[in-house]
Amino acid sequence: ALIYETNLSDGLNIKDTVQKQFMPESYIDNLAGWAGDIHTLMNESYDSQYKHHTYEEFYAVFDKYLCNDEFSFSKEDLYADTDAYNIYKAIKKKSVGSAFKSYYDNGYKTRFKKFTNGWSKRSLQNLVGQFTETYFVEVIRWPLLEHDFSAAQSKAARDVFVSYLLEEREKE
Repeated sequence: ALIYETNLSDGLNIKDTVQKQFMPESYIDNLAGWAGDIHTLMNESYDSQYKHHTYEEFYAVFDKYLCNDEFSFSKEDLYADTDAYNIYKAIKKKSVGSAFKSYYDNGYKTRFKKFTNGWSKRSLQNLVGQFTETYFVEVIRWPLLEHDFSAAQSKAARDVFVSYLLEEREKE
């Protein structure tokens, strides 16, 4: 998804075509990876058997589900998303084969440092927060979100994900 350049002919219907006119390529790229997984996990958290209307309640459910093999955004899925992004950045400077070899020889040991670009907590919150809001443009919903998430739920999902990334980055 990161290598492929999306264009308006990719839309299957008028709604998809209109959404793509307003959605930058970087958003589409992120939706094909970590952001799409966050959306799916937000839907699962919302649909869970637990009550989760407050920030704390949604945070607890989302935190329990993130990187859990029983739910859609497993640790292996997160590794695939981070590795794909990191390798994509590397192939801008070297061949595909060389990028894969160097990354899986030892580059993966700092996957979260590379994935987060050394950004501050606030910068990561700003980026991730764009994707945890129900709408990416005032009247256009993110295509993968099935519910109207409250500001508290959106912030809880953002904060869980950013905290996880920062914790993993600190371990590297």
